[in-house]
Amino acid sequence: MRQALSLKAGLRFLLLFGLSVGIANKGQSDGLFTGSPCPVPLILDGHTHMGFSSATSGKVAAESLEYITERGYRAVGFGMPVDRRDLTDLPATLADEIGQLQELSQELETFTLSRTPEDVMQACADGKLAVLLTIETFDGVFGTEPERVDRYEEMGILSITLVNNEHDRLLDRHERTAELTPLGRDIISRMNAKGILVDITHLWPQEMLAVVAASSQPVIASHSNPQGAGATNSPLFDEVIEAAAEKGGLIMLSFNASYLFREGEDQIGAINRLLNQMDHIRTLVGIDHLGIGTDLQAYGQYVPDELGRTSAIGDLQAAMAERGYSPADIQKVLGRNFLRLLGEI
Repeated sequence: MRQALSLKAGLRFLLLFGLSVGIANKGQSDGLFTGSPCPVPLILDGHTHMGFSSATSGKVAAESLEYITERGYRAVGFGMPVDRRDLTDLPATLADEIGQLQELSQELETFTLSRTPEDVMQACADGKLAVLLTIETFDGVFGTEPERVDRYEEMGILSITLVNNEHDRLLDRHERTAELTPLGRDIISRMNAKGILVDITHLWPQEMLAVVAASSQPVIASHSNPQGAGATNSPLFDEVIEAAAEKGGLIMLSFNASYLFREGEDQIGAINRLLNQMDHIRTLVGIDHLGIGTDLQAYGQYVPDELGRTSAIGDLQAAMAERGYSPADIQKVLGRNFLRLLGEI
């Protein structure tokens, strides 16, 4: 037992040392990491629900942020928390929420609203969590007004999932195929033009393919896991993964237990299962199309303990190294791929 622990500790040291060297060398080529005090690797999570809104007390917000940062995350996609009982004018509601979040960020001084790679790196250098604003599964995201996309761009929204209770306005689903409506095509075109990422998470496979085909820019699956590697409760098939990769997109793996285990199954070996899914995508389309979108909820709800504990990211890095992922590969999956994509849109 002691020998096994020593081996794991040795691997952890070599892994972190290798990552430090790798990121310093890579930084010379892309400029972002040169002289940066940011930790190695920079952990960027594409999708979370952090459990607080602007109406939340400072104490609760601080605790939620501490939960995220204690686990090593330095930037997170933040599913906007608004009162779903009053969404008659979602853009106005979101604008008000963002304004209050900005005030909360100034009060707490622990996070900052971010949008670009430079924003993320500056937040990290300042010792703050970079919060990237996203929209998922609201009524009234677009209504019948494609120009709402312009308002979301002005607010700094990074990505929007196309699944909500109005998504039938955007997509016509048939028995074996799906196609975008004129409104859907217009909205995707506007999102592409405004640099808002199209998120295909939760769509049916034929809908995913239609959206990917229509998009002129990379798309993301912000918290989706591959059916081909045994993911449960996730409609992400290999054909979709390949199509998204051809457009330069990212598949961001969720830590949600329902994507790793069947209902009633003991949640043991979560990291191993996640790595099996990671291996599948790496083999299918390559390392440059992998990221993480944990779907972390308030205080780790719905995430297996192995992926929710404070040591989870470090444990995952060590397990990736044991599977043969290089330091550069680990950097890419845990943040650099998504950071690169932010600079491309």
